[in-house]
Amino acid sequence: MYASKNDDITARNLFRIALSKWRRVEAKGDNPDPEECAQIYGELARLDKKQNDSTQLLLDLQGMLPYSPDTNAIQNAIDQIKAQMTKPR
Repeated sequence: MYASKNDDITARNLFRIALSKWRRVEAKGDNPDPEECAQIYGELARLDKKQNDSTQLLLDLQGMLPYSPDTNAIQNAIDQIKAQMTKPR
């Protein structure tokens, strides 16, 4: 289990670095592929879900929304997570 958790941390760090690089390219006025950004956010969301981190999952899906080719599906996922987070426990 430790190795798996370690791998997830490493993966998250690599995806965060990739996202940071993507944003720097975008900030320079270049036109990076928006689908690449959506894929990076998608991998981060997959890790969030695996780690049961609803708050970070919500943030990553919200970040993904403007770049996703399927904004309706992403918005539905965001709405579901928000509904789950507001349910009394």
